[in-house]
Amino acid sequence: YVNSASPSPANLHLSNSDTVAKDRGIAITGFSTDYDGDTRPQGTAWDVGADEVSQSVSGNIYYVDPATGNNANSGTSPGSPWKNPPGTRNTADTEFYSSAWGSISSSNHIKAGDIIEIKAGTSMTSAIGGRLVIDSTYYDDGTSANPITIRVSPAWGSGNFVFNVNGMTVPQYSSAVFINQRNYIQLKGADASRRFVVSNSAGGGWGFMVSGTSATHQKGTVLDFMELANNSTGGSTIFYADDFTVSNSISRNNGQIGFDVGGINDQNSNNGRFIDVEAFSNGVSSTGIAHGFGLYGSTNITYIRAKAYSNGRDGFDFGTTSNTNNASATVIDSSSYNNGEDGFGTNGGRTGTQIFTYI
Repeated sequence: YVNSASPSPANLHLSNSDTVAKDRGIAITGFSTDYDGDTRPQGTAWDVGADEVSQSVSGNIYYVDPATGNNANSGTSPGSPWKNPPGTRNTADTEFYSSAWGSISSSNHIKAGDIIEIKAGTSMTSAIGGRLVIDSTYYDDGTSANPITIRVSPAWGSGNFVFNVNGMTVPQYSSAVFINQRNYIQLKGADASRRFVVSNSAGGGWGFMVSGTSATHQKGTVLDFMELANNSTGGSTIFYADDFTVSNSISRNNGQIGFDVGGINDQNSNNGRFIDVEAFSNGVSSTGIAHGFGLYGSTNITYIRAKAYSNGRDGFDFGTTSNTNNASATVIDSSSYNNGEDGFGTNGGRTGTQIFTYI
């Protein structure tokens, strides 16, 4: 704090140099502002204590309107928007939809602190592009202080943004939206009425995927107010990735699993959080990984107020696919019911260490 005790009165604002309390808190139901009236959260999660540190925009804001946009536009105002975000592929997934988006090109990237704002109530379909690949072609890394954010606008338009993948080519074991070895990328809806929806990924594909490599883990992904629905393999998979947060999100009616950590193959991820998330009606016609939440060969994953129900097999399925790997999770104030098999299941780990704590 700036000052927590003497002199009186105490100043409970967080100092700008704080590295302990920022984005380390747990959301509390019933209010969404701090004692100054500032909206919570400003970052990836609530700040600890009474104060939420305001985070101003440090980069450029670019605007996307699939209905009226043109990628030759500057993208720097709602009146001159792009049609789709940089990194959008063509429908057949053979090349990028555009070689440039305004001034953004393979030699002039989206940079740390930049925001791409998509008009609420619009849709991306195969008529105007293919899947979205966020990699080093058009994107720099974000940073923990200045992430790159792709978000549904909180004020421009109304309703969900729907990324309808029907008719787009998605490679098997890949995804409609793919963050590939880029750090501190955030995908966000604005609230429960303006979600970022990814649906109908076919061909063995996922709705969302983030990955690093076994040697260099990706860091800092945030998914907030997402809805992942009717994707052929699963809603989301996160592997070789650390320090991620998934919050206020839904994964439903996917072919197999709702939310996966570890790539279903012990591709270990560490220090992740799922907060106020639901996984339901996943894998109802499958005998495979038909679970709500899955954790495989990954450690220090926390689930807070997570709900799993009406899934084909387990609500929560934790463990390892190789008996030598480690896995650990903490589950807090969460529920699992009306699933086909276990509410909370564990597997593997004959020589590896598995620690699962339920509070």
